[in-house]
Amino acid sequence: ADPVVDTDPEVLYVSSKKNIVLFGDTIHIQCIFAGRPTPDITWRRVNSTMPPTAIFLNDNYELVIPNATFRHSGKYECIATNSVGTKSYRTRIVVQSKPYFIEPWVPFIEGLKFGTYQLECPVAGVPPVSILWYRNGVPFYPKPDSDPFHLIRGKFGDRLVFEKAVPEMTGVYQCNASNIHGNIFANAFVNIADCPICPQRPFPICGSDGNTYKNSCFMRMKNCIEDTDIQPVLCGPCINTTSGDAEGPPSAPSDTHLQSCSYGKRGKEELSDSIAEVMWQQSNGYCVPILNYIVEVKNTTSNASAAWEILYDNIPGDILRVTAKLPPVGNYRLRVRAITEIGVSKPSRETSECPGRGGGQSIDISDANRNTDDSAPGSGVSRTMTCGAIAWPLLFAILRHFW
Repeated sequence: ADPVVDTDPEVLYVSSKKNIVLFGDTIHIQCIFAGRPTPDITWRRVNSTMPPTAIFLNDNYELVIPNATFRHSGKYECIATNSVGTKSYRTRIVVQSKPYFIEPWVPFIEGLKFGTYQLECPVAGVPPVSILWYRNGVPFYPKPDSDPFHLIRGKFGDRLVFEKAVPEMTGVYQCNASNIHGNIFANAFVNIADCPICPQRPFPICGSDGNTYKNSCFMRMKNCIEDTDIQPVLCGPCINTTSGDAEGPPSAPSDTHLQSCSYGKRGKEELSDSIAEVMWQQSNGYCVPILNYIVEVKNTTSNASAAWEILYDNIPGDILRVTAKLPPVGNYRLRVRAITEIGVSKPSRETSECPGRGGGQSIDISDANRNTDDSAPGSGVSRTMTCGAIAWPLLFAILRHFW
């Protein structure tokens, strides 16, 4: 009989050089080698650490990573070794996703004639999405410079602008976003009304025409009836502007504080980032409604007087809390500003410090909200209601804006 000869590891079956996996699916990579003696199989991730959730099956011939996230994208290498030699094979994992909403869709907009209103389609996906707009079920194609509709680039995607709105613009508008993996859409009812009927509640406001109006609704009613463009200038009667008693920009939000600050683990959940839940109160004395809030943050790890940076710039005026995602290394403080038609408020008092795992490393805050990590598509502003459930609170906020 011929003598038994030991042989180098030899490839029998390996996964493709490039493997596309959808966000949330399970990653499977296989490397099957022959040889004498039977090779031992080991795995490594090229230029990075192996995910802690990785599982090795079938004598290490198969690498399994459940619940794929964008952070799992990269090159992986299997290495076959026996007493004769070593061979290796590399494969690339690319995690992609269907379109998803980054922030809740606003399902209802009510405005007055000649006002300017915006409807944003806050969607993302990998590969990037294409957005189509529909009006009453029919596709329409607003351009960046078209009138009365035009598109601008918003924080998260296309933003449809209704310029000098008229009642004829009333209708159902749909954002439809798609990529090679699927599509997602949502409807919004836009109602542009004629001149309002105003409540008699006194809340004096000074207009840009030098006249004092009982409240902001009466000023808008004059704009509507006379086709003017009077803007709010100050809270309070115009006569007080010479004495310095009238209010300018809105008061700063009050009672800004950290409700919670978590890192490492939150209950049974593994966290790759620090999670800070921030709450605040609306100050009294606004003569016009709060349109939005701005949440700012600064990294105080190495410098207590570090510059403030904008973390969120479009928190709806009826929301008084946000769950902020921060890099895990560093210590952070947060504060809030309010935005009205008159201007931007002074900042609120900053929160107490939200500590991460340690200091000594400068991290760009702009990375905190990119969808390239373990957060599920759609993270960002924390709301305790679904898109459908926000319709009534949003409607009340809009009506308050016009009254």
